[in-house]
Amino acid sequence: MTSLKKDSVYTAIILPGGAGGTENLQNNPHLEEILKYNVKKGALIAAVCAAPTILVRHKLLPFGSYITSHPSVSSQFENYNYLTDPVVRDGNFITSRGAGTTLDFALSIVRQLLDKATSERIAADIQYKDYKTI
Repeated sequence: MTSLKKDSVYTAIILPGGAGGTENLQNNPHLEEILKYNVKKGALIAAVCAAPTILVRHKLLPFGSYITSHPSVSSQFENYNYLTDPVVRDGNFITSRGAGTTLDFALSIVRQLLDKATSERIAADIQYKDYKTI
């Protein structure tokens, strides 16, 4: 991770979930600097499973923001508007609940970075009929 420059603006930063991986990411001061810099610059920040806790720990999301996560970490979002939707978008943040929601998560990222038509075309191409544009 140290090869990433802390003062570079990235189009998107995607934080994978999983308890152990999330803990490692939370405790990485270099990643914290990268995230804070990119939030200020308006980059898309997306987190799935337990990874939305990183956004809270580093105070990247304003209190009251809409968020979701894996249910096992839901108690960490008491100052936020916690939803149980598969994917939640609030401004430049996209969060998702877990492995079972990753298709919606990925397509929501495509929609945010490109457009709705592209995300819908990809969903149709892969025969994903349950996609709900977010």
